[in-house]
Amino acid sequence: GKAGDSQLATFGQRLQYGQRPKLPRRSFEEVRFGAVLLDALGFDDFNHTFLVHTLDDGARHWLWDQRIPLTPDCTLYIDYDGGRWHTVERIANDEAKTLSLLERDAKAIAVRVRVNAPPLNMSETSRCVFPVVNTPDPQRNIVEVMRKVAALLPKPIRSRLQ
Repeated sequence: GKAGDSQLATFGQRLQYGQRPKLPRRSFEEVRFGAVLLDALGFDDFNHTFLVHTLDDGARHWLWDQRIPLTPDCTLYIDYDGGRWHTVERIANDEAKTLSLLERDAKAIAVRVRVNAPPLNMSETSRCVFPVVNTPDPQRNIVEVMRKVAALLPKPIRSRLQ
């Protein structure tokens, strides 16, 4: 959508000219994905402040990359797992972090986007999905991610998806 595209352009311009926006400790790829995801979820009018809030909120809640409250009964937690860091040796840690979240927060939906990373050994459920994509370009992988995520979302959220 247009909001996500304009947010990405703004972030890209700031980074290109050395005016790093005030962002949580995230890779540019994670920030780009966060913006594209908010747009795909129907947050058409989000701004830089809201994006940063969702990223900061994820870090404050058990070190997830992004936390997006969708309804009073549903919160989306996202980890964007790049293959450089999330290797076979880290699978057990990633799985433990996911299970811990689901035990701590009954309203949580966990999404671990595996970008050129090995798949997890645990099964997907009605509260967690692990889309595996082979490109770091959020615009190209959001369709696959949303295909898996949409089925877990509450009906009011699903109805506003494009």
